[in-house]
Amino acid sequence: MTDRSADHESGSLALARPFLDRIVDLTFDRPYGSRHPRCGYRYPVNYGFVPGTRAPDGEELDAYYLGPR
Repeated sequence: MTDRSADHESGSLALARPFLDRIVDLTFDRPYGSRHPRCGYRYPVNYGFVPGTRAPDGEELDAYYLGPR
C-alpha cells in the first residue's frame, strides 16, 4: 500500500504548491472539449501547463483550469 500522507507528497505536488491560490500564467494546449491526440477522448477542462517550470517527468508542470470557459 502506498502512503499518500502530506509527509510523502508527490514531486509534482511539491513543485505546484507555490502556485496554489495565486494568479499564474498558463498555456493551454488542449482546450475544453478538444480531443486527446492519441486516445480520442474529450477534455472536460482546459488543460495545459505552467510555462518555465519543469515537472519530475521533464515536461512543464501540468495545469487544469476549472473556471469559466
